[in-house]
Amino acid sequence: RIPDINGLYIGGGFPEVRGSVLEKNYAIINEIKSTIQSGMPTYAECGGLIYLGKSLQYDSKRYNMAGIIDGHTFMTKKATLNYTKGIMHNSILSDGISKFNGHEFHYSSMHIDSDSKFAQKLQRGVGITQKKDGVLVYNAMASYGHLYFSDKMAKNIIKKCVKFSRR
Repeated sequence: RIPDINGLYIGGGFPEVRGSVLEKNYAIINEIKSTIQSGMPTYAECGGLIYLGKSLQYDSKRYNMAGIIDGHTFMTKKATLNYTKGIMHNSILSDGISKFNGHEFHYSSMHIDSDSKFAQKLQRGVGITQKKDGVLVYNAMASYGHLYFSDKMAKNIIKKCVKFSRR
């Protein structure tokens, strides 16, 4: 059960290792879906991005995920490992335009709907697709990148969580 909160962070990890358990936890999937659809500020990175997608293909098995992001993830044998750098546009972490740094490390590729909106344009790194990362849905942002949070990013997300709490 999700506690009484005003912001949600879904961290990285290895959802492919527990795919069958994750896909069967309908209660938490439905709760996370309704929480994000309500507009709660949400930040998900790497494994969190995969979890919010529609499905995860690992070996010969396909697992249904939360279905918030219109994307399907496929595990790969080759690692994506980079320092990242780019520009972020309006998101839960930025008002206007800001620069960011981070890193990405994953053995997967997400095939995402071409109409998806992204907050990040990478100058260095791969991202989700075509040097774009930080897919936006509702009031959530999900990325392959693990961002190095600046004071400004932290203040922005806290400000948005406080605003959400007052609605």
